[in-house]
Amino acid sequence: MEESTTYQVIVQEGIQQGIQQGIQQGIQQGIVRGELQHAHRALLLAGGKRFGAAPAEVREVIEAIQDLDYLDRLFLRSLEVNSWQEVLEAAR
Repeated sequence: MEESTTYQVIVQEGIQQGIQQGIQQGIQQGIVRGELQHAHRALLLAGGKRFGAAPAEVREVIEAIQDLDYLDRLFLRSLEVNSWQEVLEAAR
């Protein structure tokens, strides 16, 4: 039994809509990932300027954070404290 032209058009439109949604979701995820990388880098650079290069364990903790607002708070905190330890204490 052959499918109707109308059915084929509906299926094609559904496929196209699914592709567009997938593309949009991928773009959004890429933007968020880029913002996170930038926030990690900014915190590590600012802290590095104030306290010296972050030890590996500090870097791991910072790079594991996936909340942009939280990273912003840590960045601002890094401007007020005197060590990586104090930055991370604020992270708890």
